[in-house]
Order: sequence, then C-alpha cells, then structure tokens
Amino acid sequence: MVSRRRCPRRVPGSYRAIDLEYSGDVTYEFITEGGQGHWENVLQGFASVAKLSQAKDANEFAQQYSQLDDNTSISFGGSNSDFWSLKTTMKQIFDRITEHLRSNAAPEGEAVALSRRKVAHLLPNFKFAGNVIEEELESDIDSALLGVVDHRETIVPLRNALVGWIVKRSKVGNCTISPGEMLRENGIANVLPIQRWAIIKEQARSRVKRLFFEHATAQWTHERGSFHQTMTEPLSRRARRRLSTLRFPRPTAAAV
Repeated sequence: MVSRRRCPRRVPGSYRAIDLEYSGDVTYEFITEGGQGHWENVLQGFASVAKLSQAKDANEFAQQYSQLDDNTSISFGGSNSDFWSLKTTMKQIFDRITEHLRSNAAPEGEAVALSRRKVAHLLPNFKFAGNVIEEELESDIDSALLGVVDHRETIVPLRNALVGWIVKRSKVGNCTISPGEMLRENGIANVLPIQRWAIIKEQARSRVKRLFFEHATAQWTHERGSFHQTMTEPLSRRARRRLSTLRFPRPTAAAV
C-alpha cells in the first residue's frame, strides 16, 4: 500500500513521460491500493495550474506563475510532514513538487523554466485512482481472458505473460502500448471469444462445406482418373442435401 503522504514522491515516472510537444489529451494516473484521503483541496489547486500550461510564451508563463496563490495555506493529509515543511500555499506546493522532481526525475542540466513548464502540464492532468485491489484486477482480467482461451488452466500463465510484456515495454519510458500489438505478440489477436457463437458457427459451417466439397470432387475425379479437375465439378444432389442439413449444437454452460 502506498502512503498518501508519499504521493508526490511517486510521480517521477509520470514526469519523465511528459511530452510538451504532444497536443492531444493526456492523463497521468496515480494508482494505489490506498484511499485518496483529505486531498480534495490540493487536487482543486492542481486544476487551477492549468492556466500556466496554456501560456503561449515565456513572458506569459512568468506572469501566470507570479499569480499563483502564495497567501492561503491548504490543509491536506500529510501537510504537516517534513516533506512540505508547513509550506502549503498553492505556489509553495508547486515549487516543492518542482524541486523534488528536478532532484529525482529531471535530466541533468534541465533549465528551471522547463521544469516548471512540465510540472504545470503534469498537475492539471493528474488523476488519483485509489482503492485499487490487485486481486480484484486479476479477477477482472481472468474473466476477460476466459472467452479467448481453450482451457481454464492457461488463463493465469497468459495473464502473467501479458503483465510481463507490459512491464518489459514500460522500462524504456514514455512508450506507447496498443492493445492490438500486445494481443498479437502474445498470440491471441485473432481469437474469437466463445460469446460470439454465431460467427464461430458460421465459420465452422463454411470450412466444413469447403472440406466436404474438396473431398467429394477429388473422389469424383479419381474415379475418372483425372485429378486436375478437382474443385471444378459440382456436387451431386445427394451431397448438396447432406450439406444443407448440417447443424452445430450450441455450447453448453460448462463450455462458456
């Protein structure tokens, strides 16, 4: 469990992922088993920093930065800890987070102005996701995988493989992970879940018909000593009747 008091110390990874050139929507999510606690006022203060991230140039940024509230102290969980040193106005919180990230996440020699711009981008897009229980996540993932595996015994190894793949990719920092790529590289990109039974049944029917047609025409041409005509002769009336009566049973509850 991650302590709420240490929350600002847990965001260096998000800081390293910041790309100020990216113009799309972005969220930096802090996920923990702990609860959010008494941080509502701070998160509201983070939202007020959005004006900084929207500054068009250095002069406008400096003007917006000078207007951060440096008079009203904010009370929140852990605000009396050594990390904050009782400096809890919005401007002091912004400066303390910037100082911490410059020491623990910023590249060597990064300009203070750039660090402030990154923090101004990070804080308004920061989201706290608390009370996330690992066992519940595993159960949700297993339920999703149940529809695309052949046997229940393969669910846990497959889930572990997916997690390992994500962890390995994430080591490089600021990487993009697409679900399609993840599923494809783990061999489950083209699997149809059993819930899509109508599609599975139709595909099976089509394949059986094709195999039956190949066998029937091959047998017909063999009897005439001419294999090169395979797949060119029509089926007999009897074969067509047999194909038209093909039926596939619905999956049992145990199979689902």
